[in-house]
Amino acid sequence: QLAAIGAVATRTEHAEDVTEQAVDIDGRLAAQQASLDRVRALFDRATSVSDIVSIESEVTKREADLESLRRRHDVFASQVALATVSVEVTRADAAKALEQPTFLSGLGAGWGALITSLRAVSVAIGAALPFLGLLAVPTLVALLWIRRRVSGSQVSEAESASPPSAEK
Repeated sequence: QLAAIGAVATRTEHAEDVTEQAVDIDGRLAAQQASLDRVRALFDRATSVSDIVSIESEVTKREADLESLRRRHDVFASQVALATVSVEVTRADAAKALEQPTFLSGLGAGWGALITSLRAVSVAIGAALPFLGLLAVPTLVALLWIRRRVSGSQVSEAESASPPSAEK
């Protein structure tokens, strides 16, 4: 019936049949109830205290098992009666409108990319500035030291290269 309303793009079905498990639990319930009835009949005929204590313990255990089976039976019975259907509906024209780019949308995307790039460059410069400040001090000291060495050696070379002045 959904195909009459629109185009069905995807269809998925999942089913889990719990009927067989529910029938199995029904059989186990009947067997457990019969077993409990037999133990209760033994309890009614018990004469010694030790027999009464041991049979009472067995009755308690079997009653707990029977109650557990009843709860499981109720769960399976509710699962047999329930079904879940999920339907997702989308408009086809909404998806097509997004697919058609225009000149202005391209220009806007380019402008956004430029702004993003400039922000990334400014962040990188901001991150590098503290390190450049730390490197500037030793670099300046090294340059001044090299400059003095070079200018000092040039002065001594100039003095050694010039001929001695003749005094007359």
